[in-house]
Amino acid sequence: MYAIDTLAFAKKLRNAGLSEEQADTIAEAHGAAFREAAEHTLATKTDLSETQTILKQDIVAVRAELKQDIDAVRAALKQDISAVRTELKQDIGELRTELKQDIAEVRTELHSSLRTQTFAIIGAVGALMALFQFIG
Repeated sequence: MYAIDTLAFAKKLRNAGLSEEQADTIAEAHGAAFREAAEHTLATKTDLSETQTILKQDIVAVRAELKQDIDAVRAALKQDISAVRTELKQDIGELRTELKQDIAEVRTELHSSLRTQTFAIIGAVGALMALFQFIG
């Protein structure tokens, strides 16, 4: 609680030339006004302690909320990563299948081309042999 020395205040007012009744009335009114102002505007140790307790509780609550939010974001990210991983596996599987088909087509074309070239070479060799027999 806050206090003002109204007796000393009244004494100063009497020394300044006011009557005892005036000095006492002013000192009492001033003391009451000071107490009223102090009770409604100044913080006590109890007020500060209560505020500190409330702040600590608020910090704990905010920390818990943030932890929940972080956990929720972490779970959502895990799901997103899993979905992307699944999509990539599917895409890779499709690419493998397409590459195998492309390789098979290239092999078929190469075999066909080699057969054609082999027949052409055999035909050319036969023609050369016939030419050498004709000449020879």
